[in-house]
Amino acid sequence: MITHVKMLKKCEYETDVFLDRVRLLGDKLGVLLLQFPPNFGVEHLPDLEAYLEKLPKEIRFAVEVRNKTLLNQTFYSLLETNRFALVWVDNLLMAEINTITTNFLYFRWEGNRKKVNGTLGKLEVNRTGDLKLEAERIQLFLNKIDVFGYFGKYYSGFPPSDVSNIQSSL
Repeated sequence: MITHVKMLKKCEYETDVFLDRVRLLGDKLGVLLLQFPPNFGVEHLPDLEAYLEKLPKEIRFAVEVRNKTLLNQTFYSLLETNRFALVWVDNLLMAEINTITTNFLYFRWEGNRKKVNGTLGKLEVNRTGDLKLEAERIQLFLNKIDVFGYFGKYYSGFPPSDVSNIQSSL
């Protein structure tokens, strides 16, 4: 609603309600994800800047974009200034992202919706080899900064096995 429908405009109430709820997690709260649709482009940067500046600094946020035009120094600087992480996303439609914008990383492995059903409750595609490579990439950061990750159901079809596989490779 906040990012896809309202595109950060007139969403103060929804943001406040959401933040009130997640604060109940206390020290179990990791990172909140702001995920934007492909039509959220550079023309929306002023709205993003105004929105990010109002968010609480004691909560970690990560920003995932699906529009390649945003992958530029202006966008990276905006995230750095506000201490927000740029999500390193595995998305067929996006360029590879390898820019660090704050003191933690957030990886998101989406997968391919055309090849994986994701609702069968079982491993559909064996991604063990890919996960070993991802673990090597993560290993470079583990002792330096906090690393968070999220597996979508379309990565292999069964996120619990993805988590187990990457953990065993670290």
